[in-house]
Amino acid sequence: FNYASSNNGPALVREAQQQVADMVPSVGLIPTIDIGDVNNIHPAKKSQVGERLANMALGRVYGRITDGFEAPRAEAVRQKSAVSVRFANVAEGMKASSKEIKGLEVAGADGIFRPAKGTLKNNVLTVKTSEVKSPVKVRYCFDDATEGTVFNSFGLPLLPFSLSVEP
Repeated sequence: FNYASSNNGPALVREAQQQVADMVPSVGLIPTIDIGDVNNIHPAKKSQVGERLANMALGRVYGRITDGFEAPRAEAVRQKSAVSVRFANVAEGMKASSKEIKGLEVAGADGIFRPAKGTLKNNVLTVKTSEVKSPVKVRYCFDDATEGTVFNSFGLPLLPFSLSVEP
């Protein structure tokens, strides 16, 4: 399997999976964006995948754990020429695993996404680029296989997203 599509196919599949998990009771979604391999659709770190799935069941179904089994989720709000992304399921806070936050893009009214820079401070990710003065959409790792660099305090990666920006 090769993730080199030209139409964001894998990202669209992940987005559809998230929509189903949001709408259908008793359906969960765990992120594997940080433990996969861009050259192989089957994650080599299967024990981590199994642990995340087990933790979701222990938390959602059995109530045995109360925190750390849900991946962080994002919501975007425009702040002049930037976008502020706030999170749910942060546990004790959000952190970036590298100085550069990979996979960020914003689009203006023209709908063309442009690469953007982001800073993470006090659990708010501020995203901007000089190429878009009034952002209406923001994306994170919304492509074939960009490895995420934003995590909650339990080590769960931020789920890839494509969001409309609230005014």
